[in-house]
Amino acid sequence: MYSDYHEQLATLLAVRLKDSDAKPVSLLEIGSALGRGFYETVLRVPTLKHAVLVEPSENLSGLFNTIFYGPENSAAPFDTAPVRKAVEEVDIRLLQKPFAELGGDLGVFDLVVCSNVIDQCVDPLKLVGLLKTSCDAGGTLVLSCTYQWQQKYLGNASPRIENINSLFTDGWRRLTDANIPFHVRAFERHWLSFLSHAVIFQKL
Repeated sequence: MYSDYHEQLATLLAVRLKDSDAKPVSLLEIGSALGRGFYETVLRVPTLKHAVLVEPSENLSGLFNTIFYGPENSAAPFDTAPVRKAVEEVDIRLLQKPFAELGGDLGVFDLVVCSNVIDQCVDPLKLVGLLKTSCDAGGTLVLSCTYQWQQKYLGNASPRIENINSLFTDGWRRLTDANIPFHVRAFERHWLSFLSHAVIFQKL
């Protein structure tokens, strides 16, 4: 089973950026995983020149480095040359740490992306707060969620969020709202399928 989730989300973003005449140069992505979303975004948003990607998993960060920086004869299971070519004009900084350890020195970005992460972390409201403060005035924030809340992630941090649109009030303008199919491979013959709720807001 193939999931084109990242392509759909990046295309949705590119259309809304064109509609609003926004030309983002800097990107922050929390939960960049293997870099698929980053890659698809760069393909569709050619104005990007600087990117800070945050991925706390050592395994995922290691594979990201293999794909984007490793030697051509690396252990990557596919030809990585086109990927590297697509992002060669972007200055990339990969941070392998949880978002709670980032501190307040990240600065602000024209484009902030967090895809299917907030329902998989201990304090989703704190993460959303970081996303908002990291978005520059006039910038764009992309947030998506499958609403697969689990007690082991939430702890006692906050109540379950029913609609991510409710996280944005005064000072934000909604550009779009969409449901995008999202498939996860659990093991060889078992896939989980969800609808990921994606919203894109502009900071006023």
